[in-house]
Amino acid sequence: MKIYVASSWRNSFQPLVVSTLRGEGHEVYDFRNPGEGDHGFSWSQIDEQWENWDTEQYVEALKHPIALKGFKSDFDAMKWADVCVMVLPCGRSANTEAGWMKGAGKKVFVVSPIPQEPELMYKLYDGIFSTPFELKKALDHIREEKQIIDGQRMREIANVIKAMIPKGTAFALLTFPFGSGERMGSYISNACREDMEKAMEETLASWKARKDFPTPEAN
Repeated sequence: MKIYVASSWRNSFQPLVVSTLRGEGHEVYDFRNPGEGDHGFSWSQIDEQWENWDTEQYVEALKHPIALKGFKSDFDAMKWADVCVMVLPCGRSANTEAGWMKGAGKKVFVVSPIPQEPELMYKLYDGIFSTPFELKKALDHIREEKQIIDGQRMREIANVIKAMIPKGTAFALLTFPFGSGERMGSYISNACREDMEKAMEETLASWKARKDFPTPEAN
């Protein structure tokens, strides 16, 4: 699963959450290290005196190329991710990110390793946990649900492909996105792949049984 971890630079729990999730096989965006050689955005990259800015200076700084690059990196990752994990304590940025992702229809979980002031509106989110190990159970459940849904979709697609054969669209599968085993493997689970491969074998057999099935020309 693709996960965006929202937190604070001052949060010492954030690295542990990132490493734990990666250890479970998830793809995780780490705002502190978003890419090779990239150690994330900080206002001090623009101005060492950033804490003394007034509102006008802050607004101008938002237009700075470094700020634009940092925003794009984080926002692209927010759109890429399936799930947001917000690690408390954190500030305005992390709460804004989590709120946007929930509004975009993504799952949002809160990890609160130490007691925090209660926040009523966190009821909007999908779970609040005290450790990343409790979070793991919720993520495992989502992964299982996703595999079931993917399996249902692949079976529906396989049935559509088989239904197309009598209508004279014998070569529809040749241009189907899952036509190559490698690409198909990147979209569906092993169980779903078996269903698809079986449907493909049956479909190909029905093609070859037709009198008008052409013999492929040699390349």
